Amino acid sequence: MPIKTTSASLQPVLAASLAPLEKLTRLTQANLDLLTRFSHSDEISAPGQLPNLLQSKAFNELSQGIIKNYSEFVSELGKDGVAALAKVQP
Repeated sequence: MPIKTTSASLQPVLAASLAPLEKLTRLTQANLDLLTRFSHSDEISAPGQLPNLLQSKAFNELSQGIIKNYSEFVSELGKDGVAALAKVQP
């Protein structure tokens, strides 16, 4: 016998399963924004500046931004995991 479900009963399940995907989408968009700013930087597009890339302000901002983005992503996933465990435990 098939299980009857309603869209209302599926909402919490769908929301819970889409939450990590939304966080991953935000992470990806934030990193793409950083890479776009980096690639359009005057320091990067100037001729002969490639050897100085690692010492450039643009590279420093890119590196720090990526670390910040991943830190926030992992923190949000951790909070969701703790919240999920709290719901399961009596």
